[in-house]
Amino acid sequence: MQMIVIRIVSILLACVPLLMAAFFLLFTVPRKLLIVQQDLRKLKFGGESLNPSSVSGGEPDLQALMDKYFGTFTLALPALLLSFLYVVGFILCDSYVDLYYNHSGSLLLFPPDFVVAARPVTLCLHWSLSVQFGDDGSPCIPGRP
Repeated sequence: MQMIVIRIVSILLACVPLLMAAFFLLFTVPRKLLIVQQDLRKLKFGGESLNPSSVSGGEPDLQALMDKYFGTFTLALPALLLSFLYVVGFILCDSYVDLYYNHSGSLLLFPPDFVVAARPVTLCLHWSLSVQFGDDGSPCIPGRP
């Protein structure tokens, strides 16, 4: 039962890059594009005055640049690759936990010798996720920021 919960949490954590990319594409990019277009219009018309400034109309160029650099394929491919690497790493971590605590010689994907030899990789995965989510791994010492 506990391994099922661990595996579900592992899958959810592995999907975090995809969720972040989807949130960025669906909510952040349109909002930022609107803000930049409004700022460009203010510059074009000289702020509050009615005199047009030297800024030319760049809104079509801005939309093309946003489509080029923040397209679905551009952001989804790195997130998909990272999620795939996280899935493989979490399966390796789960296999180690299953081998260590259940003492079973049969694992799902990896042989037991490989799982034991890949222990440093699992520690690196844990460290990288801890740093990514804001924990630097240092012990909490009272009186020290």
